[in-house]
Amino acid sequence: MDNSQVDQPTNAIAASSSRRTLTRMLIILPVIGASGLLAQEAVQRWRQAAQAKKKKKQKTFCLNGETIQVKGKGKKLKKKGKKLLKQGATPGACSAPPPPPPVPTVPASP
Repeated sequence: MDNSQVDQPTNAIAASSSRRTLTRMLIILPVIGASGLLAQEAVQRWRQAAQAKKKKKQKTFCLNGETIQVKGKGKKLKKKGKKLLKQGATPGACSAPPPPPPVPTVPASP
């Protein structure tokens, strides 16, 4: 790139504009760039929110004392849930087993 290619556009801009116009342009350009960055951040937040909504739903069942979490979407989730219910599962997490009874202590005789 030779100097004449650079000089021609800059001379054209300088000849057609006043100093005030050039100053305004120099002030406006960074503002436009900053607004573009803000727009990119907003788009990224929107995409993250959309992906969070797309996460698969899950239901919890209790089968033979074991908690089973079923993940899926729509009909597949319902189908898996019905299959577990037919096997005797109950909806919801299994309750914790009761604590063992305390061990009886024998008092020492004198």
